[in-house]
Amino acid sequence: MPERRAIEAQKLSAEFSKIIITNLQFINAGALLATPSLATNLLGLVGLNRHEKMIYIGSPMGLFAFGLALATLTAFFTYRNYEAAANHWNSERLWREADLGRLSPHLVQRPWDEELRENSEDKRKYNSKITLFFYLGQASGWLSVLSFIAACIMLAWSAR
Repeated sequence: MPERRAIEAQKLSAEFSKIIITNLQFINAGALLATPSLATNLLGLVGLNRHEKMIYIGSPMGLFAFGLALATLTAFFTYRNYEAAANHWNSERLWREADLGRLSPHLVQRPWDEELRENSEDKRKYNSKITLFFYLGQASGWLSVLSFIAACIMLAWSAR
């Protein structure tokens, strides 16, 4: 059945996205915690005044924190995407039931046209939410990666 395949694919993609998002959070959080030690011990940024510390150490830490926030936002958008997909499939199921009822009115005596219209609107609404949350999750995830890379470049640049 197509629904079973869709559910299985959704489970696999959910597991994969959890792994990616968790790793994205770990690299940003680890880099945020390691920046002061890395800057002073490995890069030799010691004896700096307050203003230089803010530029050379604080700016990369701010970017790592921003990347961590974006990774968390990615997790939120991914959750909302899967929630919208589940609601979409529920609306699809209800639409099929209403369509079956409409096609066989002798089984159940009730008007199905209103339910078909409502379920069609719900399917369309959830489909647009799936697309929106997918692109928002993609954008925040890639911005998190770019934030991490920019912070690493800033640290390397300040060590030269």
